[in-house]
Amino acid sequence: MSKGKKSLKSMLGEFIYKRFGVNIPAAAWREENLPDHLKMRFSIIDQGGKEIRSGRDKGVLVNGSSSGSRSAELGSAVKKWEKEGLTQWNFGDLPESVNLKIKGNTNWMVYPGLEVDKKSGKTLNLRCFNNKERAVESHKKGVNRLFSIHFSRNLKFLKKNLALPGNISSSMIHFGGSELIKRRLYECVINELFSKNIRLETEFFAHAEKVAPLIVQRGRELLDMVIRVVEAFDKTITAIDGFAKRAGNNSSILIFMDHLKEDLARLVPENFMALYTPDRIGHVERYLKASEIRAQRAFVNYEKDRAKSKELEKYTGSLEKLLGEINNSTTREKRKAVEEYFWMIEEYKVSVFAQELKTAIPISKKRLDRKLEEVRRMA
Repeated sequence: MSKGKKSLKSMLGEFIYKRFGVNIPAAAWREENLPDHLKMRFSIIDQGGKEIRSGRDKGVLVNGSSSGSRSAELGSAVKKWEKEGLTQWNFGDLPESVNLKIKGNTNWMVYPGLEVDKKSGKTLNLRCFNNKERAVESHKKGVNRLFSIHFSRNLKFLKKNLALPGNISSSMIHFGGSELIKRRLYECVINELFSKNIRLETEFFAHAEKVAPLIVQRGRELLDMVIRVVEAFDKTITAIDGFAKRAGNNSSILIFMDHLKEDLARLVPENFMALYTPDRIGHVERYLKASEIRAQRAFVNYEKDRAKSKELEKYTGSLEKLLGEINNSTTREKRKAVEEYFWMIEEYKVSVFAQELKTAIPISKKRLDRKLEEVRRMA
């Protein structure tokens, strides 16, 4: 089994599937069922080699640690790296990590990164983090804030250009109103252009020069895209409500239309701009149109829709189960795969209920089955 960046469970499941054709979901590899002698033993020792803590649970690596004593040891070593009250890039280049030697010739690995000041929310601090992922996450937010300061005049102009047309005010109720949409649009633009893990001063100013002419342009592009989605959502909901009224006392049609509206609310939540990439938002309009076409055809021939829906339910049911299983220990790899599976189902709906709209990717039951097996093998 070759070395990879995926979790051991995911790699093991993938290896067995490729080598022997046996599909074993990650849930089958339950560590709690292993006898203790087969579990890894963790041990923490001090500078003199004396064991401080040990156990079969990796929680011993963090539980009981004294952050106070560590802070005291690291205080003087990190002082030359940490700064406060920053409003511009005047602190030189930042490495991804720094190996600090402290008392007793012990090495501590720390990860420098920017941090938005918690009190002011405006200035920045340069901090040394114990965790690389936290450092990168914080640093990207810090770089975002630094660019926002750098482009303060441009961003004022951007806000003025994010005006929504008054004729769609009724369509915006589901999305929290025009002011909330404008705020989220603004956040989408700056997150897309500014949230970068930039470490070099020259790279910062080079990126600033590159994105300067794109700020207002990208805002207008996103605004147009969001307006189309908001209008398409309103049009689809209005059409579904119209079919429900015409259905009279037909409970099957009424229940179907209610379920379809629930599906649309999940597809286009009020914060969809923050959840989806701009590329993905571009496809949502097509999914909404597909739902409108499905509603119209189901109103005319409900039984035909039910026949088509039976195969779809297998995949939507498995998606609900996958979403319910996601927790803090779920890997990024699996989260991404579940999201891909979600969008594959949306494309499958287009192929089944509104073929004339065409799909963005090749899609079939076989492809969905293969993707589902792949996701289940992941930890």
